[in-house]
Amino acid sequence: MAEYAVTEIDLTSGERISLLKSRATGLPLFDPMVWVTSELRSSGQKPNSINQALRAIAVMQRYFDLSEIDLDVRLQKGRFLTQAEMGGLVAHCRAPLRLSPGTLKKSSKEPSKPACNASKESKRDALSSQVVPVKEATARLRAHYIRKFLIWKLDDYIFKIGVDDQRFRDLQVLGKSAIESFGGKIPKGANYGQLDARQGLVPESRLLLEAVTDPLASNNPWTDKHTKVRNYVMVQMFLALGLRAGELLGLRVRDFSSATGVVDIIRRNYNAEDPRSRRGEVKTRERRLKLSESLSQLVRSYILNERRSLQGAKRHEFLFVASRTGDPLSYSALAKSFTQLRGAFPAGLQGVVAHMLRHTWNDDFSEHADENGMSPEREQKVRSYLMGWSEHSGMATRYTKRHTQREADEHLMAVQSKFAKRRRDGESSGSGND
Repeated sequence: MAEYAVTEIDLTSGERISLLKSRATGLPLFDPMVWVTSELRSSGQKPNSINQALRAIAVMQRYFDLSEIDLDVRLQKGRFLTQAEMGGLVAHCRAPLRLSPGTLKKSSKEPSKPACNASKESKRDALSSQVVPVKEATARLRAHYIRKFLIWKLDDYIFKIGVDDQRFRDLQVLGKSAIESFGGKIPKGANYGQLDARQGLVPESRLLLEAVTDPLASNNPWTDKHTKVRNYVMVQMFLALGLRAGELLGLRVRDFSSATGVVDIIRRNYNAEDPRSRRGEVKTRERRLKLSESLSQLVRSYILNERRSLQGAKRHEFLFVASRTGDPLSYSALAKSFTQLRGAFPAGLQGVVAHMLRHTWNDDFSEHADENGMSPEREQKVRSYLMGWSEHSGMATRYTKRHTQREADEHLMAVQSKFAKRRRDGESSGSGND
C-alpha cells in the first residue's frame, strides 16, 4: 500500500506551496493539487490551512488504497462511494497521518484481491486496531476537508460528461446521497454556550503564571536573562491582547510603535523573509490594538535591550527571537516554553498552553462587559474587532450567551421564590385553622 506525504516548497515570490506526494513515486497527486489551487488557494485560504487540507486528503487516499477504491473508475461507471464506505472513511479520519512501517507491513499481508467485502473490512479493521486515534477535533477537521474535496470531485466529473449522459443523473442522485450521508456521520463539535464553562485560566492559576514568569522571580523556570524577559513579555501580551500564537510569532519590530503605544496585527500571506518551516501567520482580520503604558514600555525595553544583544536578531525584523541564535522564534520553541511551565508547576499550571491565554482574555473581557453594563450587541461588536473576528462569524456569541444564561437564572430564582412563598403562606394558613 502506498503512503503519502505533504511537503512544502518556497517560490521566489515568497509564497509557500504545499504538495501532496506519493512516497513511492515522489510525484504529486494531480486532482488534490488542482483542488487546492482552484478552490482553496484562489479563495484566499492561508498556507497552513491548505497544508491541513492536503493532510486530510492523504488520509482519504490511504483509506481508498486499503479499500481498493479507484474513484476515477467508479465515476466512469456511474458509481460513487457506498454508505458503508462513507462510514469507514469517517472512521479512518481518526487514524494518524503517518503510520509505522510495521503497521503498513501487517496491513499489506492481507489478500490484495479479496473475494468479498468482508476481507476488505478485515483489512481496515486490522489497521485501525493497531493505531492510536488522533484528537476528535483533528478527525472532524479532516472530514470537513474530505467532504469539500468529494463535492468538488463529483461536480467536476458530472459537468464534464454533460446532462445527456445517463451517468449524469445517476451520479447526481447517488453521489449527492453519499456525500450527505458522509456529512451526517462527521463528529459534531462542542455545543458552545450551552454550559457556562470557563475555558481560560482560573484566577489562582493566572496569578501564579504572572508571578513565576516575572524575570526577577526566584522560582522562574528559566535561567538566561533573554529567555526570562522574552517569555514574560509574551505572556503579558497574550493576556492583555488575546493574541493567537501565530499572530504573536508573526509580529515585527516595525509593527510596534512606542510613540503611540499601539501594535498592528497584519496579514502577510507570502512572506519570503520568514525562514521558519511553520510561519507566523494571522488567521483573523487585521487590526490595531492599543497597549497600556506599562506594556508598551515592557515591549520597548525588550527591543532595545534583550533583543538587541543578540547578533542573529539583527538579520531580520521579527519581534520575538530564539535566545541562542537570534533567529525568529518558532512554534515549537513557544510550545516548549509552556511545556516547561507545566513541568515546573504541575499543580497550578496543569494544561496551560498559549491558546488558553486567549480564552483567559475573553473571560476577562466578559467580566469587564458585565461590570460596565455593556449590552450583548455592543459587547459582541467590540469583542469581534479586538479578536479579529467578523461580526457575523458567530465566534463572539459563544461568550455573549452568558447574558441569556444570567437572565434565565434570575427569572428561575424569582419563580422558585414566588412558589416557595406561596407554599409557606399556605402552611401558615393551615396551621392557623387547627
